[in-house]
Amino acid sequence: MAAKKEEISLPDRKIEAADGLVLASPVNFFGVTAVTQRFMERLVCYAFWPWGKAGPVTRVKDRGIKAVLVTSSAMPAALGRIFTRSLGGLKRAAQTLGAKPAGTLFIGTAALQEKQDLSQAILDKARKLGYELAR
Repeated sequence: MAAKKEEISLPDRKIEAADGLVLASPVNFFGVTAVTQRFMERLVCYAFWPWGKAGPVTRVKDRGIKAVLVTSSAMPAALGRIFTRSLGGLKRAAQTLGAKPAGTLFIGTAALQEKQDLSQAILDKARKLGYELAR
């Protein structure tokens, strides 16, 4: 069943009007948080399952916008990329919205201290991804 235009909420309209997206979620039990998962589940209206097909199809293939995907974890980034599924979920969400991932940022060892500063390398990569998103 397709969502009617009047049923689309204000955040959904803002997403549809966006020139680019930043999708972010910290890792929680090897995946995205429950709040992010709920957001991703609300994207069901952006896909449908055609009769006679083996799987669902997205309604919007390519809107010509980019998405930056950001996640963080207490484990080192190299291990987090292997053992978590958070970036995969964020990537699917971006694709469902018709955006192509422009890059990812995995912030590892993010919970070593109560108030932890980001390293210069992370800040530089975030700035680079911001420029990429704005291009």
